[in-house]
Amino acid sequence: MSTNDKLHQFLQAVSQNQQLQQELLAVLEAAEDDRQATAELAKKYGYDLSAQEIRDGIERIQSGSEILSDQELITMSGGSFSIKTGSSIQVKW
Repeated sequence: MSTNDKLHQFLQAVSQNQQLQQELLAVLEAAEDDRQATAELAKKYGYDLSAQEIRDGIERIQSGSEILSDQELITMSGGSFSIKTGSSIQVKW
């Protein structure tokens, strides 16, 4: 499975799993290194992604060189990574 596929699957999981959303929100609020914290959480859920792979993938998505599903579009917005839950958090990559 390619890195792009793994990243898309992780973003899909985030958009559909409220527990994962809450955990991601918590680690992003507490972490000094957003990408590393996200990579560690992804690994916890079975997605083998490095911090650099997450950064590169998000940049490709934001540049418009990748097509997202509707759910991934909900998860991603503007120039930041947004988690749509009861509250919202944006992380600049």
